[in-house]
Amino acid sequence: IPYTQWTCVSEKCLTLLANSKDPKEFYTSNTMCDNDLLAGTDFKWTSERTSFSMDWGFYCESEAKFTTISSFFFIGATLGLLGSTAVLDRFGRRKGAIAGSLIGATATLIGTWVPSFEVMLVIRIFQGVGMFINLTGVYCWALESTPTHLRSFATGSIMNIWSCGYGFITLLGYLIPTWNYIFMQWLFSTTFSSFPY
Repeated sequence: IPYTQWTCVSEKCLTLLANSKDPKEFYTSNTMCDNDLLAGTDFKWTSERTSFSMDWGFYCESEAKFTTISSFFFIGATLGLLGSTAVLDRFGRRKGAIAGSLIGATATLIGTWVPSFEVMLVIRIFQGVGMFINLTGVYCWALESTPTHLRSFATGSIMNIWSCGYGFITLLGYLIPTWNYIFMQWLFSTTFSSFPY
């Protein structure tokens, strides 16, 4: 939430600015939240980057919705991890990993045009399900194809590659100023990484 990147547009806000002791420190979350300033009515965002917090009005008291969105991903991840056993045993490691990748990719593609917070929660569940079915499938498939004496090394390598890849995708996201297109970037990265299957 860009709490320092906004400007006044209403008389109420301009009066608060005129009465502030230090105008340089006026543009903070405290000023916004303590005075119940409303986006679009009392102030407008000036950030060059977009975010769904600005688009959907998540600030001050509704800020907790960010945590909810993250939590729903991990609900999906738990379901994907638990469900991966049945999927991978029924369809095989390779097909299960590809299926997980497709579930995550489809949810991410839809996320590019997500219209509301509630739809985002559903999408985050499916992203978590897909990602963790995929991760579990790749992990099992790679380990079962690895000689026994190299399995400890393979386990560490798989987790390090996954962590580095996740970090790389996150850093790449900082280069994209429009939040919707971060989903598209994640989709292309995930699809590209699925080609070796």
